[in-house]
Amino acid sequence: DDGAAAGKSSIAGGGHAVKFAVEGDSWYVTSVSLHGSRYGMPRPPKENFSVWICSEDFQPIATFQFPYSSYTREAPVWKAFRIRPTRVPAKFIVCFGFNPQATKGVFVSYDAQGSGNSLVGVPGNGQAKPFEKGDWLTFVSSR
Repeated sequence: DDGAAAGKSSIAGGGHAVKFAVEGDSWYVTSVSLHGSRYGMPRPPKENFSVWICSEDFQPIATFQFPYSSYTREAPVWKAFRIRPTRVPAKFIVCFGFNPQATKGVFVSYDAQGSGNSLVGVPGNGQAKPFEKGDWLTFVSSR
């Protein structure tokens, strides 16, 4: 796959979440990747966005922060973020939260598959809702 996207979206008041499943209970996520590009002011805001590793019921297991400057305003690209190795249950959710506004945010790419594994929401803000347009272009590395 060349990372081609069917579309892109920024979710005001929500986040981009994806459900994952692994065999057994001895897996550790070591990095998360997301396809996207920043929008807004030319200079990135001096703030971080959040990445959550969550249980199947969308409760945070671990939270990580990365600078907005990780993304550019150019064409969407894959960005990998190394995280502290985090043990995950057999079913877990990875969520990116950019707290977007008119002057800052990240357009996250999605494909046209619509497997049902992509969600909209952030932990602690109610239940995540299915993302109906496709699947967010995200993956995890584990060991």
